[in-house]
Amino acid sequence: MASVILEYFRLGYSERMTDSVQTIAGQVPRSFAQYAPDYKAEFAVPTAAS
Repeated sequence: MASVILEYFRLGYSERMTDSVQTIAGQVPRSFAQYAPDYKAEFAVPTAAS
């Protein structure tokens, strides 16, 4: 199954852009550069308690 998914990406199907998010949400989607700072804490790796 994974090979089918990887082949899909290799053939370039993942490069296609659509306006689906804008159509559904009614606004232009934000970039990952805009998203990441807002959710920085969600990506943090927990550290051991002292």
